[in-house]
Amino acid sequence: MNKTEDVPFSLVEFNKKIIFIIWLLVFSKCSILEYYIQRFQLPVNSGFYIWTLSISLATLVSLLFWSHIKPLAENRSERIKVRHIINLALLALFIGLNVSSLLLSFLTAGPLISIDILLLGIYLTTNGLLQNMRIQTITGTISFALVYPIHQSNIPEVYLLLSVALVLMSVPYIIDLILYRKKAKA
Repeated sequence: MNKTEDVPFSLVEFNKKIIFIIWLLVFSKCSILEYYIQRFQLPVNSGFYIWTLSISLATLVSLLFWSHIKPLAENRSERIKVRHIINLALLALFIGLNVSSLLLSFLTAGPLISIDILLLGIYLTTNGLLQNMRIQTITGTISFALVYPIHQSNIPEVYLLLSVALVLMSVPYIIDLILYRKKAKA
């Protein structure tokens, strides 16, 4: 059963869903722009003008958004959950792998992005299973199917495939967000 059917409307949960959708769409936008820059060999420093600026601004907006709604969050137990440990480990692995690959250039775009999609799939699947959220579990499972095609793609096409995949992954979350909001109004 989906969690939105079991609990009443929560502004914090609603905002978490919005932030997750925004991050999926930001990465999708960066990927499609990178595809066009690579495909048409445009003289643009995409590392700075596309990726760094977009991710920095999305991070800033997310932090400001969370600081604004933090007082609305209920006081929960301070106990560390298994899900939080898994999420922190996946985040550390994601950041460490991408930063070291950027600095040492030991992975090309295809394998690096396929590993990132694998980590995203693990995140979505474990959180979906641990929180009993069908959409996350299904989306995480589907993302596992994207790992091999992305790994085998050529350099410009890997960004196009990633962008389309991220948009397709965000559609169920947008539908879930709409249904969550409608259920709360009823």
